[in-house]
Amino acid sequence: SLTATVTLDGPSFIMGAPINVLVDGVVEGTGVLIYIGEGKYWALIPMTRYISAGTHDVVVSFPGYSSGIPFVQDALPSASQPMTLTIEQASTTTEITSAPASVPAFTPTDVTAQVTSNRVVPSGMSTLDGSAALLADGETLATAALAADGSVAFDDVVVPFGTTELSAEYLGDEAGNYAVSASDPSPIEVTELATDTDLTLSATQVRAGD
Repeated sequence: SLTATVTLDGPSFIMGAPINVLVDGVVEGTGVLIYIGEGKYWALIPMTRYISAGTHDVVVSFPGYSSGIPFVQDALPSASQPMTLTIEQASTTTEITSAPASVPAFTPTDVTAQVTSNRVVPSGMSTLDGSAALLADGETLATAALAADGSVAFDDVVVPFGTTELSAEYLGDEAGNYAVSASDPSPIEVTELATDTDLTLSATQVRAGD
């Protein structure tokens, strides 16, 4: 919420008139003016929703008012100078909860991770959602969407041979309210596959030059 004051330059009456707050040009709340003396009217303006993280321009706009009282002048519209409002993202923590320490080359494996935030989510604010990426030595191997509890599963991923560590990175939510975060690396060894070599001859005796 925020407060606003309208000061009249001449005789008028705007008691009970509405006044709006605009965030990035969109009306996000309306208050009602009350008289506080010396030609000034004051209002408490509650916001109608939670504003997403980022930098926003906030303006209080009085749309003008006609009291309907004979011989009382109408009040013309006016607006405040823009105010910059910066809302920080909620921090997050990402950790790998399950990953193999060793896997044969070319073998699909499952990796799970968990994304959490210490921010208490009020009703009406976007919850922790979005997607996360699985990285092999810093290169993206797979992406997957977060479940409702913040967990994420990377199923049937093939870890490239030579990879030494896996990590998970939260890529943020659609509304931009939650900051990205990365897990600590999880060491992994991709082992060589065993091979067998057989030799077969088409004939056990041949002529010279054949």
